[in-house]
Amino acid sequence: MKLDGAHLHEVTSVRVLTACRYVDIVDEGWRHFQSMPQDYGVVPTIVHYNCMVHMLGRAGRRVEAEDFIKSMPIAPDVTT
Repeated sequence: MKLDGAHLHEVTSVRVLTACRYVDIVDEGWRHFQSMPQDYGVVPTIVHYNCMVHMLGRAGRRVEAEDFIKSMPIAPDVTT
């Protein structure tokens, strides 16, 4: 997306994280999540955080998911 000059916004970034989750590319998902505010000015919402937790859990990285939840600046909820 960066190479093509595409503009990332909140909804598109959720779709990218969801795609990373379903094809089990967690490290790429992390890179994307971290680049959202830096490269695109997209502030992660609870939906983005939920995608990350789901991605980590699906990959069997439950301790990492738990640590991530504890470090979230947003209170966790049951958003899907």
